[in-house]
Amino acid sequence: MGKEHTAHYEPSLESDLIRRIRLQRGVHDILEDKTQNWLSFQKIVNVCSGAFITLVVFADFGLISKLAPSASGLPVMLSVAVTALLVFIMNALYDVYSVSEKNATHLQAIQQYTDLLSDLKKAKYSNPQKRIDEATLMHCLSRYLQISASATNAGGNSFDKAQEKYLKRRALRKAREEIPFGSKKEVEQRAKSLTGQCKESEGEI
Repeated sequence: MGKEHTAHYEPSLESDLIRRIRLQRGVHDILEDKTQNWLSFQKIVNVCSGAFITLVVFADFGLISKLAPSASGLPVMLSVAVTALLVFIMNALYDVYSVSEKNATHLQAIQQYTDLLSDLKKAKYSNPQKRIDEATLMHCLSRYLQISASATNAGGNSFDKAQEKYLKRRALRKAREEIPFGSKKEVEQRAKSLTGQCKESEGEI
């Protein structure tokens, strides 16, 4: 009786685990894109701030006074330089201690989830019965929980929004595959009806 219960239990757990891994990986992919965009923006701000500081420190004050008469005078120039320097430092610190760290966490989570899916696939297709044994499944579940515990916090309040965006993206891709020659409106309407199905259809390797 117990053996029969296990036969029904394992496939359900297997598909649920795979679905969760793919969903989590997709969410971290969305969040990684977001943090990468922030990093690119911060690099631009850093370059502009650095260029402005260099201009203030090394440029000819006479030239600056001609271009911007209201900005002439050493006290004004120094105050502007100090302000630009503070902006540069604050942005650099935010980059190092917040965005960069989150970006690295998302990249690591994506790789860990990808490796976990690969291990599940190898375990399944190396088995003559094309199924994952219970010990391997429990081990992979434990790994999934460890990854989730360490990576989910990096998403903060954006995690739910990223999940919604990921599911919409998958639904839109699937809708385009179903109706490749459909209008934009038809594809979007079909995608809305597929959003819920996409969350449930990721349980197969």
